[in-house]
Amino acid sequence: MARIKEDRRNVLCPIVDAISDATLEYSGNGGYQPGGFSWSLHFTWEDVPKRDLVNRKYTDPLRYLSLT
Repeated sequence: MARIKEDRRNVLCPIVDAISDATLEYSGNGGYQPGGFSWSLHFTWEDVPKRDLVNRKYTDPLRYLSLT
């Protein structure tokens, strides 16, 4: 919330772990894959470019990612 207060263009996006639809097995992805919806309302995971993962802390914000 402090980051949103600093810059209202910031948006909070939690990291969501996955559960297999076939086995119900928990999979803590532990990665930085924000999800979002395309204009056709299809949900998708977006990979973060490697250049953005260098020297970052787990709590550092991610730059805007364009979903196609």
